[in-house]
Amino acid sequence: MVNASSTARATAVQVVDPRFLGRPVHRLADVARRLHDDLERHWIQPFNRRHHAGLSLQALSFGPVRASAERWAAYADDDGTLQFTLSRSAALCVLGYRYGLGREQLPAACDPAQVGETSTEERLVRQLGAQWLAVLLARCREGLEGSPSVESLQQPSCLGAGPAPVSGWQLSFALEDLESGVRGQGAMVLDLVWMERLFRWLEPLRPRRGREPRESARPFPHRLGLTLTARLLQQEMPLGRLLDLQVGEVLPVRLGATDVLIDDARLFTATVAERQGKLCLTSFQDAE
Repeated sequence: MVNASSTARATAVQVVDPRFLGRPVHRLADVARRLHDDLERHWIQPFNRRHHAGLSLQALSFGPVRASAERWAAYADDDGTLQFTLSRSAALCVLGYRYGLGREQLPAACDPAQVGETSTEERLVRQLGAQWLAVLLARCREGLEGSPSVESLQQPSCLGAGPAPVSGWQLSFALEDLESGVRGQGAMVLDLVWMERLFRWLEPLRPRRGREPRESARPFPHRLGLTLTARLLQQEMPLGRLLDLQVGEVLPVRLGATDVLIDDARLFTATVAERQGKLCLTSFQDAE
């Protein structure tokens, strides 16, 4: 017989994404704590001083993307894509302080049911998303060491409104005004390319202890060498066009999903990314 408490515990178990097995997922909590301090220093405290507000950032936590009906804004930088969302109550609270509303006026002014959406509110959310994502990207580039400076904060380009994210990792947070009691939720999403980079920076260096095991003592799968071949591009064209090519001509191409082969067997598809001037393969998927 299964009681209610055991059922609740079973439903609370987090599903493990096999793509991140062996990755330092447990260190994401440290990144969230560092990011909380970064946002407090670079945005929350200056905003509170300027507008005599009582905003507090709470409950930062990483997790896989969850289905959401919230409005999302999409952003892009040279390394990947990002998304940002903020509930209307929190956005209206920030907007109210910027327009000089008193603390006693904020609860009514931040009620989404009483206030219609405006282009000013939409611009505020997109601007806020760019500012906060700049701090997040700076922290990702720093890893767990160092402290991002104001000069290192490069805001990603806003692409406008976007659909709800379906992949990547979500950094959820709560934004509360301690003076008026207004509270809202929000999230920032890093795509799989950015998460791949973040996981690599979080992997601890494992010092070698003693002698390395002899080659014959290693398990057979670790001794068997296979050559992976990445087929970056396959272009088809008429024979006449090929014969007409001249030295210096440029063929426009788009780099999509890459086939990864062993000999002639296609085993995976992967995404090509750039890291420190080198091309890398990431986001492996089994070939169907």
